[in-house]
Amino acid sequence: MPRLRSRAWTRPSLLRPEVAEAILRIVDDSLPRVRSIGVTWFGGEPLLGKTQLLALSDELIRRCDAADTTYRANIITNGWYLDGATSKALAERRVERAQVTIDGPPDVHDRYRPKVGGGSTFWRIVDNLHAAVEHLRVNVRVNVEPANFVRIEELFDILAAEGLAGKISIGTGRLYACSTNAAPPSASYGEGFTPAQYAKAELDVARGEGVAP
Repeated sequence: MPRLRSRAWTRPSLLRPEVAEAILRIVDDSLPRVRSIGVTWFGGEPLLGKTQLLALSDELIRRCDAADTTYRANIITNGWYLDGATSKALAERRVERAQVTIDGPPDVHDRYRPKVGGGSTFWRIVDNLHAAVEHLRVNVRVNVEPANFVRIEELFDILAAEGLAGKISIGTGRLYACSTNAAPPSASYGEGFTPAQYAKAELDVARGEGVAP
């Protein structure tokens, strides 16, 4: 089953017309040979190009329906633009699941994932989760290193207090420090987990056993 990906382009738009046309050509070539097509929208922040994403989704669905081919999609997003109207529009385009990244309680997440120029992102993302779960299956991904993993339970408590327990799923990802560029927040990450340490951390979260300081 083909796995199609949108690439983030900052100029002039996230999804350039020639890229969309190339994707459609791949689909047209594939349709006679496949029974289903799955798309994952990601790269930079795909919802910055929501207009292009929705338009391309409509074209993909039209072609798949005409060929009697199943179409489904997912999205990986930072959650900043995933409001109710956007979640509904995505669901109408057969986006089934959204992965949203929250890297800890407010002060931790806002340090790892600030707005451009600084500023909080945590609570707007949580507010958007309330709307998104009405339309999509939502997975919250928590990217972890030792420094923020010891506070992951605080995040779980906040999400539970917000009434999101049972409405979202939660998984972890492994953070890696950036050693070649001093500008991004990732330059401040610590040494990170070893593979064995991360495996244990992932199991602790999956089992609901909590974390050790």
